[in-house]
Amino acid sequence: MVERLSRAAQNEIINIVTILLGLAVGSRLSADKFLTMETLGILLLGALAFCIGTAAGVIMGKIMHRVTGGKVNPLIGAAGVIGSAVAAGVLLALVGG
Repeated sequence: MVERLSRAAQNEIINIVTILLGLAVGSRLSADKFLTMETLGILLLGALAFCIGTAAGVIMGKIMHRVTGGKVNPLIGAAGVIGSAVAAGVLLALVGG
């Protein structure tokens, strides 16, 4: 039961973050600058970094789950990565020119 709920929660978190990141990136770009090689490269590297960070967070959460005997939810690692991505987006919106 818990495993099924954690997978469902993970899918919903990914959907919400995708929407928020899409809105944040889309609101800052004009149409003539979006499809350049530099922008696409930045988006690709950002997606790769986000995937690696989320995977590492979940792996560390699973390690903590096993070490504590099930007292730590493994999704805490993914939540920390998502929080960092949102914080970085807000920081870029506030500081970026």
